[in-house]
Amino acid sequence: MEISNWFKGFEKGIARLSPEERSAFFSECGKNCVNGGTLSVYKKLYEDAKGNMDVFFQMANDLPGVKGEVVEAGRVYRLVFLKCTCELCKKGYVTTPLLCECSRQSVIYSLHSLWKDKNFIVTLSHSILGGGTDCEMRIEVDISMTLRPFTIDDAPIILSWIKDRTAFRKWSADRYPAFPPKPEEMVAQYAADNIFPFTAIDDEGKIVGHIMLRYPDSSKTVIRFGFVIVDDNLRGKGYGKQMLQLAIQKAMNEYGAKKISLGVFDNNPSAFHCYKSVGFKVIGTDSYLIDGEEWMEKEMKYYIEEIEDSKIAYMRRIGQYGEENYALMSKMKSWANERGFLSEDAVIYGIALDNPQVTLPTDCRYDVCLLTPNIESIEPDGHVSVRNLNGGRYVVFTIEHTADAVANFWQSFSTEMYSCGLTMDISRPIMERYSVKMVTNGLCEMCVPILK
Repeated sequence: MEISNWFKGFEKGIARLSPEERSAFFSECGKNCVNGGTLSVYKKLYEDAKGNMDVFFQMANDLPGVKGEVVEAGRVYRLVFLKCTCELCKKGYVTTPLLCECSRQSVIYSLHSLWKDKNFIVTLSHSILGGGTDCEMRIEVDISMTLRPFTIDDAPIILSWIKDRTAFRKWSADRYPAFPPKPEEMVAQYAADNIFPFTAIDDEGKIVGHIMLRYPDSSKTVIRFGFVIVDDNLRGKGYGKQMLQLAIQKAMNEYGAKKISLGVFDNNPSAFHCYKSVGFKVIGTDSYLIDGEEWMEKEMKYYIEEIEDSKIAYMRRIGQYGEENYALMSKMKSWANERGFLSEDAVIYGIALDNPQVTLPTDCRYDVCLLTPNIESIEPDGHVSVRNLNGGRYVVFTIEHTADAVANFWQSFSTEMYSCGLTMDISRPIMERYSVKMVTNGLCEMCVPILK
């Protein structure tokens, strides 16, 4: 048997693994790869940098075929490999971007070998096998933090971080009568049963931040963040971002939030950039009268969505991507409309299942999928088949439903995701999403899978 045939089965096998299973599978592979020589190079660099992480990544630029960048001192870094050095890829045995998990695991192992007292979050931003011009890793020093319910004993510590009237109003807007606020006033803010205040603590139990979650209406599908604050001695060190990410998970997983919103004043740029870094986007503006002055506010919305696993009807074509994909979309719409399935609640997905830079264009698969309330009544009929749509976490971009807007999205989405600190999950495809209401308004959505 040709060894190349064996690797075809290997690729199919790792495609069936969950992300967690792939991580476990490739952890030993990655360890063996770097122990073969790369780790010794990193150890020499660590010694020359005297263990200083910022200096280490700056000096990484001197390594052949490598670029290092300090994104946020002491906290976030970027490591770029200009060429794929994997022998399996160089010899053409493996072409799936899923193999890049081995590289990610090798970086995790190397970092833990050098800085044994720290934890790291390593995400693959893009790779050569995934169609990129290089392989890029985003490396974050993990901050150990948890959210617990707020108590009145927390109030004096939290309020001590507010040093002046301007900082007070940036935090509270017009919700408190006067500066300085009193602990009992803080407790009174949280008396309603639709309000859920939390205190952020580090692994030693020290209070490091505070955030409030609130249902703004009776639907209980939207959560609004408020009274967000971090210990003033810890600002600029990633604590705010970590607290927001924990609050987002809590809002979605424990409080059933489908959308999350917040407001930030224009004179608070550091908070604005922190919110943007975790996925919030500006959707409008408002104004407040604060102590006799007009303050402008940005209204922001979190554009991350948990798409549920669901049963779908679909049509598929195999071949080079192009105008025939649009023809398949029209065919699905006609089929659904003739049978009464294209209601206002129906959603159509366009999904390119293969990367033409990795898969032969003639073998590329494109599905047009229909999600409808009547899905259980649809049976395969020679026109459509039925399968499950695997959901997960996606960042959703709303764009104009034009060829130019779609082309611009493909050119710019990775840059915008990087600026927000989001990393695409290359094991799942990007999905175009269309609803009757959005198409009527000349819009569509592009759903990009992201790592949690």
